[in-house]
Amino acid sequence: MLTTGLDNVAGTSGNDTINGSVSATAADNTLGLADVINGGAGTDTLNVTAAVLAADIAVPAGNIQNVETVNIRALDNDGTVGTDAATFAAGNASGVTAVNADRSTSNVTVTGLANGASVGMIGDGVVANGILKYAYATATADQVINISGGTNNAGVADITATASTGVTKATINSTGAANKVDTIKLDSVGGGTVTTLNVNAATNLTATLTGADFAATSALTVAGAAASVDLGTAANFKTIDASGLTAGGLTIALGTNTTSFKGGQGNDVVTTAAVAATTAGAVDAGAGTADVLNVAAGADVDTAAEAAVYTNFEVLRNSGATDLDVSLLSGITSIQLNSANAGATKMTAAQAAAITNRTDNGTNTFSLATATGTADVMSVTLQNTTATASADLTAATITGFETLNVVSSSGSSADINALSFAAAGDLTALNISGAKPISVTTTNITKAAAINASGLTYAGSTATDYALTITGNLVKGSSVTGSAAADSLTTTAAITGTSGDFVTYDAGAGNDVISSTAAAINNTSGANGSVKIEGGAGTDKLTLTDAGGLTLVDANVQYVTGVEEISYTVANKAISITSGGFFDTNFKTNGAKLTLGDATNAQVNTVDLTSFSGAATVALTATAATTQAQTITTGSGADTVTLLAAGTTTGAHTISTGAGNDTINVTIAGATITTGTVTINGGAGKDTITITGDSTANADTAVNTIVKVQEGHSTLTDFDVITGAVVSTATKEAFQLDFDGTASANANVTASSVTGYTSAELTYTVTNGLLAFAGTSAAALTAAQKATIAQTVITTADKAVAFVDGTDSYVFHNGATTDSLVKLVGVTLSGIDAVAAGYIDIA
Repeated sequence: MLTTGLDNVAGTSGNDTINGSVSATAADNTLGLADVINGGAGTDTLNVTAAVLAADIAVPAGNIQNVETVNIRALDNDGTVGTDAATFAAGNASGVTAVNADRSTSNVTVTGLANGASVGMIGDGVVANGILKYAYATATADQVINISGGTNNAGVADITATASTGVTKATINSTGAANKVDTIKLDSVGGGTVTTLNVNAATNLTATLTGADFAATSALTVAGAAASVDLGTAANFKTIDASGLTAGGLTIALGTNTTSFKGGQGNDVVTTAAVAATTAGAVDAGAGTADVLNVAAGADVDTAAEAAVYTNFEVLRNSGATDLDVSLLSGITSIQLNSANAGATKMTAAQAAAITNRTDNGTNTFSLATATGTADVMSVTLQNTTATASADLTAATITGFETLNVVSSSGSSADINALSFAAAGDLTALNISGAKPISVTTTNITKAAAINASGLTYAGSTATDYALTITGNLVKGSSVTGSAAADSLTTTAAITGTSGDFVTYDAGAGNDVISSTAAAINNTSGANGSVKIEGGAGTDKLTLTDAGGLTLVDANVQYVTGVEEISYTVANKAISITSGGFFDTNFKTNGAKLTLGDATNAQVNTVDLTSFSGAATVALTATAATTQAQTITTGSGADTVTLLAAGTTTGAHTISTGAGNDTINVTIAGATITTGTVTINGGAGKDTITITGDSTANADTAVNTIVKVQEGHSTLTDFDVITGAVVSTATKEAFQLDFDGTASANANVTASSVTGYTSAELTYTVTNGLLAFAGTSAAALTAAQKATIAQTVITTADKAVAFVDGTDSYVFHNGATTDSLVKLVGVTLSGIDAVAAGYIDIA
């Protein structure tokens, strides 16, 4: 180990290792200009760590002799790796035969290398190696480059000759772990003089050669135990011999100079060109079971003679912008599509069953050499070379295939695979599988086809992250089977056919969205076929998009099963929905949710679910000026109804929910209610009614909101609860309770006793319809007790009283047969049945 003082190192007869460092701070240097190092006998190594800052830093060489290997570890200490370097003038030392940039994060520049010496880059599989520049003392010297240890080209790991011209021979050695570098430049001026390049790859090597380095007569020889050697696409060798690769293959591009190629024992990847070779079999991949012929341009192999030059390739990769005639090439067992317009024609059945699409691909043709069969199959895997990117196959012409199998293997929710057809006249089966999402457009499938995506395993992370998206219409007799996750299926046009002709959609499990129209679903007109929809497991939604308004009758939904929600939100179009036996059968188990209306709806809208026995959830939004009647009627289930009546409301709106414990929400939004009303009839059961936005400020000469209470529908034990009832002012009323009969406030009653209590304990009075209590027991009365007392003391038919309990009020009505009770949440009444402050109207 060198010190910061003056060192004089004399080596031994063995293999000595000497360690030192240099930096911009002289006091920190252990290898200085005055240090003397003599390695002596043996094969000696000097390891130098160089701290590179804002300028080059020199590694002293003048007093070094008999040291064979110098390893320089240049560390980028200021973040300017592309600018500065550790420099070493090898010609100033004596006996140096190898200089290496050892795990350097900064750059290393070596000059003055002796003839026969080598330059090298050493990695460790982690460090992003910096740039290595080198020059021999003799410009034409043979070059030897050693790459070892697992170099990493995550940065800029170029190896560049800086003063080497007229070079004719070079050797590149790869050892240790798999190595990756960037560009290797052998001739500093790109003079095209290198005629021989030998690559000895004991380990995998990836590098990019510089095309301008090589002569038109250049020969490349690759040998070694590496599984893979990739030398890029820039060089234009005359001859390439990789037969010395005992286990691997070579990845390289041919050039116009190329007359021969011999592959390794593994799988080669060879990119075509307009080669000079004309002899059949001149480009021979040799051994290997998956050698790839990468066709750069269709013109390279578009004749029998051109194609015959290539032999022993098993995989045809089409990287040109055209369709390839596969029959011209022998030995091909599978096809890869690698450009935007790459197709494959005249395939064998085996080739058609083994196609991989590696990038977004459109306007292409696929065909068999012989397509006379009735059960021909094409199988495509959509697998981009980037795992999260799509590999679209669009505008495809698939001629003569009855079955298409598609595996969706790459992509993401942000980049979904797309499949569509320019022509698919023979297709009758489309089977989709894989772990990534896919969108299919069915246009130009002209026969009855079964589309089955049950093998698709993608599960999205959001409600709209669909595994399968299908758009377009199919002909009668077709069917669609969705995945087990959320899918989006769209079919909107009427089916060409007659009664009894169907297209069937089975969405499968998952929360699916099916988009269609009442015209497509049909089942009411014999002039067209119909769509059958099975939502399957999950919470499924049918979105209707009829442009001219929606009329949905019971027969329309005869074949709509497994769907939980129907939505129609087309702008400002009238809605009419009527249930019946089919609706009841198909929706009652899971309930029916209707989401209706849009921000401009000002039409007459009617929802009649009177016959429905399941639980209905109906939301009708009319946020424009609601000048037309909105009518919602539900059946005997426990229903939830929401009505948004907005703007200048002049319509007579009605909500009737039938039996069941219903929930009703009404929002009166916007400026005013002029002549309109909202009438609510909760029917039998304990109903919960919420009114938002009602106000005497927007009341006209009549009330805004009327809640009907029929006898037996809101009893003393199961009474309706209303939130948002608005009390009157001195001149305006906004809210009314409409009881059976002709209800009015009970006559005033002076203080009177209550059965079971002394007069000191409890008395009651009725003033302007308000029942009040006094006495020592009054404060402890519950709402139920007050209601019982009201039932006892109010005996005149059709009379009503209100009483206050805490911050709430109750209204009791003495019915002809059954008494009624209604709770008004958050209201403290002063009286009833008059236009006066703190009152409500009754009728």
